[in-house]
Amino acid sequence: MLRSLFLIIVISFSIKLVAQTVDKNRGIDSLTQRSYKYLYSNKDSAYFYLSQATKLINSDNWKSGARTLVAWSRSAAYFYDLEMMKQNINSIDSIYSNHQDELDVIENALIYKNSLLLDKGIYSYELTDYVPARNAFSEIIKTTEALPDSLININHIGLLRSAYGFVAKIYNNEGKYDLAKEYYNKNIRWINLKTPNDKKQLFRNYSLLAEVYKNEGNHLRSNEFFIESLRYNLSNEINTNGLVTEAFHIIDNYTNLSKLDSANYYLELMKSNMSEDHSMVNKYHEAKAEIYQKGNKYNKALSEYQIALESLKERTKGTSLEDISLLYNKIGQLHASFNEPKKAVDNFNKGINQLSKKNANKSALLKMLKNKAMVVSAYDLENSNEQVISTVDFGIKTLDSLKPSFKSETDKLLLIEEAFPLFESGLAALYNSYISNPNKELVDKAFYYSEKSKGILLMEALLSAKATNFGTVPDNLIEIEKQLKAQITYLEKEINKSKASSIALEDRLFATKEEYRSLINTIETNYKAYYNLKYNTAVVSLKEVQNNLADDEMLVSYFYGDKHIYIISLTKNTKDFFKIENNKTLEDNTRNIYQMLSDPKSDVSILATETYHLYRLLLQPIIKTLAKEKLIVIADGLLNYIPFGSLNTSSEDINYLIEQKSVSYTNSASLWIQLKENEVYTNSVLAFAPNFENDNNSRGKLLPLPHNSEEIRHILTSFDGSSFVNERASLFNFKSQIANYGIVHLATHAIFDDENPEYSYLAFTPDGKENNLLYVSDLYNLSLHANLVTLSACETGIGDLKRGEGFMSLTRGFFYSGASSIASTLWKVNDASSTQLMNSFYKNLAHGNSKDMALQKSKINFLTANKENALSHPYYWSGFVISGNTEAVVSSNKWIWTVAVGVFLCLVVFFIFRKRK
Repeated sequence: MLRSLFLIIVISFSIKLVAQTVDKNRGIDSLTQRSYKYLYSNKDSAYFYLSQATKLINSDNWKSGARTLVAWSRSAAYFYDLEMMKQNINSIDSIYSNHQDELDVIENALIYKNSLLLDKGIYSYELTDYVPARNAFSEIIKTTEALPDSLININHIGLLRSAYGFVAKIYNNEGKYDLAKEYYNKNIRWINLKTPNDKKQLFRNYSLLAEVYKNEGNHLRSNEFFIESLRYNLSNEINTNGLVTEAFHIIDNYTNLSKLDSANYYLELMKSNMSEDHSMVNKYHEAKAEIYQKGNKYNKALSEYQIALESLKERTKGTSLEDISLLYNKIGQLHASFNEPKKAVDNFNKGINQLSKKNANKSALLKMLKNKAMVVSAYDLENSNEQVISTVDFGIKTLDSLKPSFKSETDKLLLIEEAFPLFESGLAALYNSYISNPNKELVDKAFYYSEKSKGILLMEALLSAKATNFGTVPDNLIEIEKQLKAQITYLEKEINKSKASSIALEDRLFATKEEYRSLINTIETNYKAYYNLKYNTAVVSLKEVQNNLADDEMLVSYFYGDKHIYIISLTKNTKDFFKIENNKTLEDNTRNIYQMLSDPKSDVSILATETYHLYRLLLQPIIKTLAKEKLIVIADGLLNYIPFGSLNTSSEDINYLIEQKSVSYTNSASLWIQLKENEVYTNSVLAFAPNFENDNNSRGKLLPLPHNSEEIRHILTSFDGSSFVNERASLFNFKSQIANYGIVHLATHAIFDDENPEYSYLAFTPDGKENNLLYVSDLYNLSLHANLVTLSACETGIGDLKRGEGFMSLTRGFFYSGASSIASTLWKVNDASSTQLMNSFYKNLAHGNSKDMALQKSKINFLTANKENALSHPYYWSGFVISGNTEAVVSSNKWIWTVAVGVFLCLVVFFIFRKRK
């Protein structure tokens, strides 16, 4: 790893800084100075001068001796001589211990201490022991940032910059790209602030940032940074190690973009800057192999990979477990792409064995397990189903151990995206086994895999809130956490609104996030009950779900894979497992159906035909023999766009599914069970109908909603509560009132931001006290106990679609804040028809209907009333969907009549019996 550009930056620069105070007239310093020429180019020459210098170390020149040992340690690190590095670290430790009193009082004591910490961090980093490595680098950051600006000199700047860079590199290696970018950008701001003329360091950090973009798969963006930095290095004759590293990454990007001519150009540039014994010769052969592989030259690619692997093993003496395993992974992928599955699996197993050892990179291990499962699943190998299932089980265990260390939601989403094919491979193996042997226990296992892939982040958020309440965390820490979260949200919004970059705001945000992460780490470390509740990886079992289903309910869970859609259906007493092919035709049809549903001018007859085909595929085989009144859908992938109630169930006429069954939704069965446990305080309604007549919103003028005040007036004829209309419907009033109500109804505008989904928002009437927009990110800081939140606005259920997680929408935000169920919309709804639907919906709720049945009856009433006009188009009624806990918000009076009838019958029987007697 240390051959990367990153280490050239941090090691060489720090070394020279520490050595700036050298007295060249003294023997030990003179020998050390002469070694600098060879530190990163000629191991033998560097070691010769350094070994001669260390022989002169005594109690009088211990400071010079420490600088010499630091230089040797960095050189050893570069040449991957970890034994020598450890020996030098121990020697420096011994010197400092023997001269502790003197060290504590010298002017540059912190530089000496932090320089040793940097070496210790580098050593642990090389062993992929990231916990002590991160601790060492964090200590450098903490102690340096605590210094007043007047005491920070060029030595401190170099060490701090190195520490930031290493922390970023660790995050990058772990797949925590969002955090890596935070630290690299912090370093870039630091350079611009403290050493604005140091263009060399600036461009090197741009290269490091480019590496993160490459790992994220953003190859175009990555090459923009790499090529700019490479040009700077070429024009300024910067050392060849940097050129070689940058050229390697540029080649990798162009190869992934299938631009092989450009890749070959930079391969020649890379070669021209390398000697035969260059420390990155393995990377040259690796790059060459990738070009051959992309050009379908299997044998040549394999030969180059083997040369790269042997070169790496020889130079690192086989100790670079992660780099070696990653090469095995690439060789495995090469074999797989040329239909050599057994060879592919053999190499994946070698890589997995490397990464199964202590301190291994679990993110890399997860990728390799996924690749193995995909290859074994795709080919009919011996015991392939059993192999896949055991690999997937190992992968799930690895994923569960990884998730707690991922603090950024962006990084968590990438982690889940990476793991998704693992679950698909597992479901494929289980389905194949189920078809050959219909063992119902296989359905339980398939349900487990499907649940492990769904709603992971949303469940974690709800469990985190639960852990806060039951994890014995002191109130003062909970209060600090809330304050920091609110501050982070505020700063992110300010930066998002800003037209130009603000270094001050970005630095404040970085510092606040660091403080927040530190606090969470403290809480998780000191309060185990909190940690165990928050990161409870258990998902609900199939049997538990069945026990929670009513006699008239059916739950259907979809897993939307690349090749197939897997379907698991459950009732209280039955369970089944289905598979349908997923292809481009199905995806195109699904998108087309959504476009037609959301367009009131689309042809209803054509739409009915298309939705009937989808119904036959997705539902008819499942529900044809089971007459259940209620359908609970766990949608996935593009199916999230389709309101199932709008599916036509007839081949000859139009008969919507909603006319036969109520339909509700949930992200996962585990979430469905969790939401049933939410405590509800009251069933009074809080209703808002903002006025947009004088809207001057900077994001675009919002049109008036002429029927929204009428809508909430009707609602409050069915429920007690409070209404906030026109000027009173402000965001300030909403935030101050929301905690006191069990039902929240918002008849307003919702705007989806497809570039930044976190900044999608609900609009309120401006009141001069604060901004009138409630963003998704704001919802994470709210705390409510609502049984029902109704978002009678446009596209409140739509957002950025993420695998396994569904839409990153306003609906999701309200679940984060504590809502048990949410009624939302899938497209820009009509204001007038919304008023009719909502009026009927709340009347049905007031009569004791469950939420899903209340909405079903409301839609049927609407269809009946408008069957002869254009309002029968699904656009006007099917866009409203209900998700979460659909139990009734008020108790039905039916039980009273049931008891009365029962008592009456008992009395009749009694009197008849008495008369006969």
